[in-house]
Amino acid sequence: MASKNALIKILSATIFFLVLTNIGVIFWAAQHTESRQETNQSSNFYKWLNPELKFAEPPVLDKAAYENFRKNLEQTIEQMKAGGRIDNAAVFFRDLDKGPTFSINPNEGFIPASLLKVPLAMTYFRLAEENVIPLDRKLVATNFTLNLTQRFPPPETIKKGEEYGIEDLLYRLLAYSDNGAWEVLCDYLSQISPDRDLLLETFKDLGIIDAALGSINEEALSAKSYASMFRLLYNASYLSKEFSDKMLNDLSKTTFNDGLRKGVPDNIPIAHKFGERFIGNNNELHDCGIVYYPKNPYLLCIMTQGENLAALSETIATISKAVYEEVDSRRFR
Repeated sequence: MASKNALIKILSATIFFLVLTNIGVIFWAAQHTESRQETNQSSNFYKWLNPELKFAEPPVLDKAAYENFRKNLEQTIEQMKAGGRIDNAAVFFRDLDKGPTFSINPNEGFIPASLLKVPLAMTYFRLAEENVIPLDRKLVATNFTLNLTQRFPPPETIKKGEEYGIEDLLYRLLAYSDNGAWEVLCDYLSQISPDRDLLLETFKDLGIIDAALGSINEEALSAKSYASMFRLLYNASYLSKEFSDKMLNDLSKTTFNDGLRKGVPDNIPIAHKFGERFIGNNNELHDCGIVYYPKNPYLLCIMTQGENLAALSETIATISKAVYEEVDSRRFR
């Protein structure tokens, strides 16, 4: 009798467990189906929007237009011009997290000078992707003159007669703005393609200059057009993700600290490139790049012209600081 009662208890417990299990499975299936239906409904409802918006986190910054700030900054620039600190300036800003842009003299032409080192590097990485040039190829630094004087010299330069890998030369080009690396890399491009200007082709591919133009020497570029190169790198739209990331990493090691970098806290990474040009009293200094504000990077390109390079660098730092503070003031806290 005792064994019969025990058997009945075991069977009852088993039946109870199976009932609970089935109820759980039915409940999970109902929840899963409902969740899937909600996802499908959401997907169908937002079928005209960027698919990334389905998974995007809420913005960390107020995305209102920068019109009032732009007007105030424009007044500041006019005061600098009236005071003789600068002769001209242009600014282009873009919130890279689907935010607004603003600009001051965005289409004004300036001589790019060392800013051309970015598209030169893009040319080499494009050729590496196409298996035309291996980045580990060694070049002997013989064909360069170092006749391009730099008021903001690199911390170190290549030495004549020594051998360097192309990847090393590209790093020196972007991080140090080494004119020797520029000359060696340009010379090698002309050796492998004597009948085609590969750097000019890059500019035309990017839509930076007129496709009918025959040379980029002394060709004026605008802050808006130059800034587009950094946006292409940020979105990996021209080069692969690997090479786009590598270029921005090299540019984050830039040793020029008297422009954009000076206006931004030290803990905020920046990937940027500066360019300088001086002929008598007609000097130009530019600094363009991406400021990696936490969870909301922004692109800033500042081009200046005037007599005093120190005043120009301070102008860039002042504008950079004002932009950073405006961006930071918009953070949702």
